Amino acid sequence: DNVRHMAVWAVGEIGDARDIDTLLETLSDSSGKVQEWAARALGELKAEVALDTLIQLLTHENPSTRRNAAMAIGWIGTTSAATALQATLQASAPLVRGAAANALAHLKHVDDATIHALTARLQDDDAWTRGQAAYALGALRASAAVPQLVATLTDSDEWVRYNATRSLGNIGDIDAFDPISDRLYNDTSINVRRSAADALSDIGDQRAIQVLEKSLNDTSTLHLQRVVRRALNRLKRKHG
Repeated sequence: DNVRHMAVWAVGEIGDARDIDTLLETLSDSSGKVQEWAARALGELKAEVALDTLIQLLTHENPSTRRNAAMAIGWIGTTSAATALQATLQASAPLVRGAAANALAHLKHVDDATIHALTARLQDDDAWTRGQAAYALGALRASAAVPQLVATLTDSDEWVRYNATRSLGNIGDIDAFDPISDRLYNDTSINVRRSAADALSDIGDQRAIQVLEKSLNDTSTLHLQRVVRRALNRLKRKHG
């Protein structure tokens, strides 16, 4: 297994499209680890010819193989795979659900049903899955999910809050301005506060200049101040 695993890894690192047929054959290898790396290599090669086989692997008995198949589909980025990835959001294994959410973030367009399915994952029992769903909704500019993302700003996990804040900035809905400002002032995580500063800059409302300037009074971390000053500079350039 180790020899085949390393051989597949090397093929993926080389990145030669002529190896796609070999990698496709390897997807049915008896070793789950070999299958995982073959799926990953196909994703990195953006091998659309492998898409049907990768979709079949989304129901493989090995959760790690299902996860890597989902990630590979996301790297390939073919919108036609959205339905299969949406169904995978219901997988029993958290690592598979999270991978499916992350993969959907890489697609150019998904339908309303997929947005609804991703929004439902904001209530997932698994924090990583919630975070990936929040990230995907922002990547897809899912304005319909803004109320649910705002609610997620008080999630117990800092990286879920971080991704929700980041995504609200990507979407740019002014309704998120006050909740994000609250995260900048009051969140216990410096990472979330950094994300909030950037999100306010992304939304671009002139009121954010005053909010960000007020937050400069917090001298608890120089890194946060640097992020706030960068966000302020972007806003001041925008508003003259």
